[in-house]
Amino acid sequence: MPAPSPENLALWFARHGPGLVLLARQRLGADEAEDVVQEVFVKLARLQDIPRDPAGYLFAAVRNGCRSRLRGRLRRRRRETVAARDRAGWFEPDESMSLDAARAEAALRGLPVAQREALVLRLWGGLSVSQAAEALGVGKVTVHRRQQAGLAALRKAMGVERTEPAGASR
Repeated sequence: MPAPSPENLALWFARHGPGLVLLARQRLGADEAEDVVQEVFVKLARLQDIPRDPAGYLFAAVRNGCRSRLRGRLRRRRRETVAARDRAGWFEPDESMSLDAARAEAALRGLPVAQREALVLRLWGGLSVSQAAEALGVGKVTVHRRQQAGLAALRKAMGVERTEPAGASR
C-alpha cells in the first residue's frame, strides 16, 4: 500500500478527529489532547504504508500517546520532587555565624526581583557597581539604589540594626 495521501489524511481527520480529541481529553487537558492528536496525524503522514485499519490505528495511537504523556508527567513530577527535596538552600549553614540561613533566605526571597538581583550581583557575585549595571542593563545609580533598598529591607526582615563602622557618620 502507498503512503497516506493528503486527501486521505484530511478525510480521516474530518471523520475521526472529534472522537480522537474526545478520547484524549478523557486523560489529558484540552490543549494536550489536541497536541497528541496532531502528533498522531504527523506520524501517520510519515508512514510508508497506509495502515490496514486507519481508524483502529488512529485510536490506538492516540491512546498510546496519552499514556506516554501521563508517564512523562509522572517521571517529571518524581524528578522535581527529588530535586526539591535534595536542593540545598541558598546559603550554606555556618555555625560560626550568628546569621540564621533559613531566615536570610526567606528574607532574600521576599525582596523584589530587581533588588535581589542587585544584591546578589554586588555582594555574592563580587561585581562592581559598573559591572552590575551592565549585567542588568540599567544605570549605576539604579543599581546602587536597588542595593541600598534591598539591604534596608533585609535588615528590617532580619531584625538587624544598621551598624556604622568606627568613625563613619551619616
